[in-house]
Amino acid sequence: MILFGWIGGVTGVTIGTEQINMLAHNTPRLPGHFHATVVGGTTLAFMGFTYYVIPLIFRKELKLKKWAVWQPYVYGVGSALVSLGMITSGLQGVSRRNWDITFAGVVPGTVDLTLAIFGIGALIAVTGGIMYVTIVLVSILTGERKEATNMLLVSGANNPLLESTQLTDEQMESKQNQPKGTLVLVFAFLVWFAMYYLGNWWLLGRTWFIR
Repeated sequence: MILFGWIGGVTGVTIGTEQINMLAHNTPRLPGHFHATVVGGTTLAFMGFTYYVIPLIFRKELKLKKWAVWQPYVYGVGSALVSLGMITSGLQGVSRRNWDITFAGVVPGTVDLTLAIFGIGALIAVTGGIMYVTIVLVSILTGERKEATNMLLVSGANNPLLESTQLTDEQMESKQNQPKGTLVLVFAFLVWFAMYYLGNWWLLGRTWFIR
């Protein structure tokens, strides 16, 4: 949600505004948006789905489970830093598809910091990607063979996706109390979207002076 919506979604809607896009299109803000939606949010979803289907399709036990717990966070944090580093660099005037991003000192010195964040995030994301490939290969090649009757998506007591018809009072109370904070989260998202979107119009106003 953070990668795909808060970063990728908000920047995507803003870039989709034609006037703002004239300022953003030739900057790293555009690949920063795609790294949040595709490289970050979408890829993470498929990574998680892979861990689910390895026992289902290959009938092998998922190995390196502790790695599998941490891998999405490593890759997700790295992808977020990559996106934010690109977006903040673009906001400062860094050009993409150009051999000289500094334009003879036109961009501020803080660009070095945002580009460093971008680079560090890339290294973290690559580490998460290597963890993912390792988990998948080790599971498929060395995982213990699982019988179909004990696999997921099979009706039975071993299926965590099927809700039990006999719920305890504690489980019922837990279901009634969820979710919490959703409305606050929605309004926080709307405030963040408005700030970023209107802030871009303010930047556009500083570029196009109307007399």
